[in-house]
Amino acid sequence: MESKVYFPKQYLHHQTVLYYTSTVFVSNYKKVKFTPLTLPSFFQKLSPWDPESLELRAECYIHLGNTRKAIQDLTPTAWLRNDNRAAFLKLSTLHYSLGENKESIGHVRECLKLNQDDKKCLSHFKQVKKLIKQLDSAEEHIKEERYQMAISNYESVMKTEPNVPYYTTKAKERICFCLVKEKMAAKAIDICSEAHQRDPRNINILRDRAEAFILNRDYGEAVEDYEEAMEFDKENNEIRDGLKRAQALLKFTPKKDYYKILGVERSANKEEIIHAYRQQARKWHPDKYRVDWEKRKAGKRFNDITSAKKVLTNPGTVMYMHLIMLIKPSMIVFRKL
Repeated sequence: MESKVYFPKQYLHHQTVLYYTSTVFVSNYKKVKFTPLTLPSFFQKLSPWDPESLELRAECYIHLGNTRKAIQDLTPTAWLRNDNRAAFLKLSTLHYSLGENKESIGHVRECLKLNQDDKKCLSHFKQVKKLIKQLDSAEEHIKEERYQMAISNYESVMKTEPNVPYYTTKAKERICFCLVKEKMAAKAIDICSEAHQRDPRNINILRDRAEAFILNRDYGEAVEDYEEAMEFDKENNEIRDGLKRAQALLKFTPKKDYYKILGVERSANKEEIIHAYRQQARKWHPDKYRVDWEKRKAGKRFNDITSAKKVLTNPGTVMYMHLIMLIKPSMIVFRKL
C-alpha cells in the first residue's frame, strides 16, 4: 500500500521540512503517494522566491504528472541561482516532453551561454535542433502536397525520439493524415487506429480515420468516428459536414461488399466461400483480442464475416446484392442548399 506524507504543525519550520522532504525523495520517493493535500500545498506556504523550496515543489508536481506547474516553479529558480545550468536543462527537457520545442531550445541555449562545453546541454541542444528540422521539413512537405516525403520525415522523427510519447503520437497522427491524402486506405486505417489509441480525444485523428473508412467503403465505421469526434467538438463545421457526407454514403450503400469481406473473387463457389469464412472467422474472433478498441473492431468484423457467409451461400440473394454493389460513391451527387 502506498504511503502518504503529511506535515503536522510542529514540522512547519523551513529547514526542518526541507531536510525531511529531501530524505523522502532520496530514500523512498517511488513509494510516496504525492497528492494536492501533501507536498505541493505545503510548499505554497514557504517563501515564493526561495529556489530550494520551488525546486522541491517542482519535483512534487513532476511526480503528480503536472508538468505545467513544474515549469512554472522551476522558471524563476533558473535565474535565482548563479550558473544554474541544471535548472535550464530541466526546463528544456520539460518543455521538450510537451512538444514545445522553441521553448525547449531557448532554455538549453541559456545553459550553453553559461558553459558552451556543458556535455548534457550540448547533447540535448543537438537533439532538439535535429528534431525541429525534421518536424519543420515534414510540415513543409505536407504544405506542398508531397505526402510520401512527409511520411518519411515523420518516420525519422519517431527514430530520432522514440522515448517521448508526444512525438510518436504526433508522427502517427500526421502519417495518418498523409496516408489518407495518398488514398492508401487500409494502411491509413491501421496507423490512424494506433494514433487514436494513443490520443483518444484527438478529433483530427478521428476525422482522418473516418475519411480512410470512406475510401475503404466502410461507411458505418466512418459515421461512428465522425459521431465520436462530434462529442468532443460539437461546433466544428468540418466534422459536422463529414458526418453528413458519411451518413449519406451509408444511406445510398445499404449493402456491404461481402466478397471483399471474405476476400474472395465474385466468381467464387460455395466451397471457396466456406473455406474463406473459416479462415476469416479464426482471424477475427473477438476472444483473441485484449485491447478494447481492437476487441470492438474484431467483433464488428466477425459479425460482417458471418453475414457475408450467410448471404453468399444463399443463391436467392446473390443477384440482388450484385446490383447494389454497382453503386459507387462517385455516382452520388451532393448539393449544398
